[in-house]
Amino acid sequence: MLPLLLRCHTLRLRIKQLEQHNRQLERQLNTARDCIRMQAEKNFLLYNQCRRCKRPQSAQILELTER
Repeated sequence: MLPLLLRCHTLRLRIKQLEQHNRQLERQLNTARDCIRMQAEKNFLLYNQCRRCKRPQSAQILELTER
C-alpha cells in the first residue's frame, strides 16, 4: 500500500511541475506573439512610408531601418 501512496504523491508533484512549466510556456508564447504583432505593425508602417516616397524603396528602407 505504501508504494502506491508514494507513487501517487510523486505523480501529483510531477503534475504540479508540468502545470507550472505549462504556465511559463504560455507566458513566453504570449510575449512572442506580442513581439511579432509589434514587428508586423512596424513593418506595415515602413512599407506605407516607402510606398509614398518617390525615391527607390530600397534607399527608403535603409534610411528607416537605420533610425
